[in-house]
Amino acid sequence: MAQSGYTPISLYYSTTAATAPSSSNLASGELAINITDGKLYYKDTGGTVRLLASNATSTPVTTISFGSTGLTPATATSGAVSVAGTLATANGGTNLTSFTSGGAVYATSTSVLTTGTLPIASGGTGASTLAGANIAVFNVPNTFTALQTFAGSTTAASLKTSNIKEVVTVSGSSVSGSFNFDVLTQSILYYTAAASGNWTVNFRGSSTATLDSIMSVGESLSATSLVTQGATAYYNSAVQVDGTSTGVTTVWQNGAPTAGDASALDSYTYVIIKTASATFTVLATQTKFI
Repeated sequence: MAQSGYTPISLYYSTTAATAPSSSNLASGELAINITDGKLYYKDTGGTVRLLASNATSTPVTTISFGSTGLTPATATSGAVSVAGTLATANGGTNLTSFTSGGAVYATSTSVLTTGTLPIASGGTGASTLAGANIAVFNVPNTFTALQTFAGSTTAASLKTSNIKEVVTVSGSSVSGSFNFDVLTQSILYYTAAASGNWTVNFRGSSTATLDSIMSVGESLSATSLVTQGATAYYNSAVQVDGTSTGVTTVWQNGAPTAGDASALDSYTYVIIKTASATFTVLATQTKFI
């Protein structure tokens, strides 16, 4: 009720809940109120009705926070707010601000993502190049330091090649007594100085590996030694494997040699077959080259 002697001022209003005035209800700059909702409206110069104030029971948003998401307000926390920062992984983000070109995004823990070269443990190569990952590229030279097995099948051969090179050790020493033939470092051992006595050849893998340890039962390998002979010739009188003749059966073509070939080059070839643990059959030949 207006005070006596005064004329009351009444805004355009509505008592219907959730009702807002339309543009046709108001003139520009005119106010309207919904007295049930406690909301005040006005019409702007563009003809749009806008909410100016509210007395709603729920508290209007006046500040903003993004908690542990990693995001932060780039301006003030009230009014018109823009967002900056990086969304944390715990909130569905990557927590990354950049990526490695050509790299992979992968988890380093249950809550951390990273970008770069995928490690072997995660199914990657652990390297940025095939060579670094020890993956062969067949149009460039490759060096294999471990045993490579080409199995083939019952209907196809395991390997086809147009040529092959073997490692030859050329030694200026004179053969006499005994010498070690390391099959892991050479296929042929060539002595260029004249032999000075009969000799024993001992086959082994290397100075740190036995032949028995690098061969399986049912496997064979071949080796060749070339011995230069002087006016007095000598010959291979015994064959050993891993420092012993025990377990070694040597079968010579045309019988074991009893002499060498003077002023010639004697070639000895050996096919070594492993028949059981520490047990070998050696097929040996002696050939004269002049």
